[in-house]
Amino acid sequence: ELTKISIITPTYNRMLLLLRLWDSLKNQKFLGFEWIIIDDGSTDNTETEIKKLNDKRIKYFKQENKGVNAARLAGEKKINMNSKYVIYIDSDDAFFSSETILDMYNHITKTDNSISSVIFSSVDGNTGELVSILPKNKDRIKYIDSLVGEKFVGDAIAIQKIETLKDAYWPDKVSGCEFLRHWTLNKKYDFLSINKPGKRYF
Repeated sequence: ELTKISIITPTYNRMLLLLRLWDSLKNQKFLGFEWIIIDDGSTDNTETEIKKLNDKRIKYFKQENKGVNAARLAGEKKINMNSKYVIYIDSDDAFFSSETILDMYNHITKTDNSISSVIFSSVDGNTGELVSILPKNKDRIKYIDSLVGEKFVGDAIAIQKIETLKDAYWPDKVSGCEFLRHWTLNKKYDFLSINKPGKRYF
């Protein structure tokens, strides 16, 4: 199966949580993905346990500790040349269902060049309650919508077109502040919001 989607996960001393994320990944109906793990200087047994999984879709890389945004940037440099889309998911989260990635793929392949990303909502991994606010119906999120913060609030998960990666960078000198990248990208492209859960947020 040709790689069409690259999933990037930064991690630091979260071996058990990574295995929970893998459980949600290995059962996906969409098979054409690679999972790029950037181990940001873990001191636990992450490397040993990940290598035990022995799955060719897993691409594991270890670096000295540089922070989560630097790890995401490092992950982007490892993306398979055939890949068309990228999904970022943290090591303590999980995909909502076995159909999530297929659903994301089916939505983004139908978008035009004015859209860079398709956003799905997140639910609390323990309670099942929504932790993100998206429009009730499928809708475009414009830059002003991101700034005002009424249409789109909270922790969501997106699938993004690889060719738009050059238009926004993770703020690698700080920890967090991911919204800076989000705003930069949204200045140039609209996002498409889908009112369906894509992630279990823990």
